[in-house]
Amino acid sequence: MPPIRIVHTADNHLGLQFASRRYPESLRRRLIDERFEALERVVAIATGRGAHLLVVAGDLFDSVGVAKRDIERAAAILRSFGGIYLIVLPGNHDFFEPGEAKLWGKFRHAMGDHGVLLLDRPEPVRLSIEDRDIVLYPGPCTSKTSTENAIGWIGAVTKEPGAVHIGIAHGCVKGISPEGDDRYYTMTEEELRTSGIDFWLLGHTHIRFPREERGEGPLFLFPSTHSPDGFDCDHEGYLWSISVDDDKRISMESVRTGEFRFHTWSRLLTETTDLDRIEKECAALPGSKTLLKLALQGRLAEEEFPAIERLRLRLNEMLAYVELDTEDVAIKIDKEYIEKHYSTGSLPSRLLLSLAGSRDDDLALHLAHELIREAKR
Repeated sequence: MPPIRIVHTADNHLGLQFASRRYPESLRRRLIDERFEALERVVAIATGRGAHLLVVAGDLFDSVGVAKRDIERAAAILRSFGGIYLIVLPGNHDFFEPGEAKLWGKFRHAMGDHGVLLLDRPEPVRLSIEDRDIVLYPGPCTSKTSTENAIGWIGAVTKEPGAVHIGIAHGCVKGISPEGDDRYYTMTEEELRTSGIDFWLLGHTHIRFPREERGEGPLFLFPSTHSPDGFDCDHEGYLWSISVDDDKRISMESVRTGEFRFHTWSRLLTETTDLDRIEKECAALPGSKTLLKLALQGRLAEEEFPAIERLRLRLNEMLAYVELDTEDVAIKIDKEYIEKHYSTGSLPSRLLLSLAGSRDDDLALHLAHELIREAKR
């Protein structure tokens, strides 16, 4: 029999407003639109690869209060999926609340006659694909946070022999997810392993797991968010393309879906040529789709400091967005600097020259310089 083909996405956060930073308005609008455009790429990949199932494992939307226009825009994109089953699980950001006037009631209405399996209840869902029986075991979220996960009911369910048993849940996996607390539907690998499920399609963690681009046989998968959403998300945005063979073994491939990149760099300065090197690094990036948070550290000669501002101006022209932190860049205090600013033979001159002669006294040199400057004010 041909394999079952699945495309697995999660944490799309449609409707995210990118209001946490002072982005230029034009860029903010581009970032908002990119989340929808990345979903279009997800659906196109799923259709192009002949996926039977397109699974959204939670947080399709950024909140339960997302605008109606965003719900309708998302539905229009998802209706273009050419496979058999579109499957959507409520996550902790877009948790399930019953009622036609609530998020998921509006979503169902926007989807119209185009079928969508909304996994809003903790009960098995039976499907048939390529003459094979598939049973889905959903763990829908019903609140923003929970110290109890949504999969506790699954282990007690009798599993049909021969069927492919797929768990779909949203939350942390202890020891894998970077979140350090247990407020987000935390699961353990032991729970996942002993539940009787063949494999799990998970959401919530915005990093890819497993980390490898290709592989076979994992117990559970996180696809990562489909498009990066901030400086704590330094990857390109991915989905998993999954194939399930007759023996229920899975193979998977990670496929890039995002366009923007958020980079956080720290660079050491010792001379102005280091600024030239940084500019060349940035010139190699896809400028219109790159956001950079750059922290500079080190020492520069006093006359070289204007070069930092020139770099800032060039990077702002080159990249979509730049935050430049120069707090840890200090003046290089050497013999030339001391002779320029302090009288020969003066106490400050003698003190600073004695410290400037040793690289081991660099911290003491700069502390002494700051104290002298304070005393002169």
